[in-house]
Amino acid sequence: MDYILKCLSAFLCAIYIAGCTASVPVDNVTDAGTAPEITPDYTGIVIPPNIAPMNFEIVNPGKEYVTRITGADGGELTAAGRVVKWNIDDWHKLLEANRGKTLDYEVYVKDDSGKWKRYTFSNTVAPDDIDPYISYRLIEPSYEQYALLTINQRDLTSFDEDVVFNNTLLNDDSRGFCINCHVPRNQYRDGSSQFHVRQFHGGTVLMTDGKVRKVNLKTDSTLAAGVYPAWHPTLNLIAYSVNTTKQRFFSVGDRKVEVYDTKSDMILYDIDRDEVRNIAADTTLQETFPAWHPDGKRLYYSVAAYPEGVGPGNIIEKYDSVRYDIVYRDFDPETYRFSRPDTIVNVASSGKSALLPRVSPDGRYLLYSMAPFGTFHIWHPESDLYVVDLETG
Repeated sequence: MDYILKCLSAFLCAIYIAGCTASVPVDNVTDAGTAPEITPDYTGIVIPPNIAPMNFEIVNPGKEYVTRITGADGGELTAAGRVVKWNIDDWHKLLEANRGKTLDYEVYVKDDSGKWKRYTFSNTVAPDDIDPYISYRLIEPSYEQYALLTINQRDLTSFDEDVVFNNTLLNDDSRGFCINCHVPRNQYRDGSSQFHVRQFHGGTVLMTDGKVRKVNLKTDSTLAAGVYPAWHPTLNLIAYSVNTTKQRFFSVGDRKVEVYDTKSDMILYDIDRDEVRNIAADTTLQETFPAWHPDGKRLYYSVAAYPEGVGPGNIIEKYDSVRYDIVYRDFDPETYRFSRPDTIVNVASSGKSALLPRVSPDGRYLLYSMAPFGTFHIWHPESDLYVVDLETG
């Protein structure tokens, strides 16, 4: 059996090598004059020099395919086949040799008549590495199953993936629960992180100083426990929105579900004192999705007024009229006091809804998601990402 497995392994290896090496055609070739259609669309982008191979599939119809990458400072990779997979070691060598330089791609597609078409595009290799890890929830593409999920960590320099927390191990019919919002304190890589547990034995699981504990962020003066978190860059503080979230399901049309808030406020949790205080609790407004400026002296978040004639009890009647602006409050790290809010992205009055602000590490740019309405844009295919220059507006 071992002998058979070794022979099969060698055979498959030979097929893999044959499929990943190729000669670039030189005869009977015409230039298409455009970039190829590939998925994912990795054309005209900036590539971190330490990222895992950016493999893709060629969409253009054809019988044979050859792809070549050439580095401006040297190096070349060639692959055959519609599905392009790069050797990880060769890929990293090419990117390392071309930090800050250009990679030129050539995609050759052979049609039924035996003629080749040459498609081209270029990408730029960034001079600096990206952080090697990203964490996320891995869940079935559904809004019904919440128990069968895990929090995973992916090494972005390879395709290695590890499970941080497996929600399925502790769930059963008598004690089901959901976990969400796993957010590490990235700035100083100190191992601190948190996630929230809903339903059975609910609470916020906090990991700091090498210890794990569960805290209850619900108080008599707050709507709910913490939902969407934002770690302060330097202090042991976490800003949360507290949300009363609902779902509406549709029986007709393309839209399947709408996730919306009936109420939402902002709170600040002091980890050292185990103390919760309100940041914003205006009953006429909904505040959500906090994000700190990298210097820790300003907090951004989204805010929406209730549509005319609507309140928490009947907001579902005008769910498609709920629109958010992005505001900020200055924060004093000495007194823990916030200023009054000021608007930085004013789009609600023009029929747009801006959410999920994030500030670039240098404090220069604000990234956010925008759609025609609503608070949960992952269900809105018409949503897009925008960026505003905080210095020039």
